[in-house]
Amino acid sequence: NKVGVQHNCSAVSTGQRCTAQRRAQFEYNTTNGTLGREQALTCGIHGVLQGKLPAVTPRTCSVPAFGQGVLYTCDRKTFGTVCWTYCDSGFDGGFKQYGCTATDAGVELLPLGPPALCTASAAERRLRVAPKG
Repeated sequence: NKVGVQHNCSAVSTGQRCTAQRRAQFEYNTTNGTLGREQALTCGIHGVLQGKLPAVTPRTCSVPAFGQGVLYTCDRKTFGTVCWTYCDSGFDGGFKQYGCTATDAGVELLPLGPPALCTASAAERRLRVAPKG
């Protein structure tokens, strides 16, 4: 089995056709000509499937709005990869890991534990409320 490809070929007999297509967490590699879409396979002699599998690549997760003071390493992460969030200068909070994870809709960047939260540090809060002049 090729990573990112699924098929409906388990119950076909010699001479019957079935289809191989991308899994929800992958997209067709359309730069690969005719292999950049679902592919028909035929069950050959001795149960060997004949045909080519589609060309697929992992889908990229969108970066969510993490909130004020949160910086991240999450640009262009693909299914199965991880990234980190951390707090900007003047904010308190820790590092948090996120993963580009499978969902019903495809892929989504989700926290691997509690979500990122950065709060303005005490010194930063005092600077904001200090009177002018």
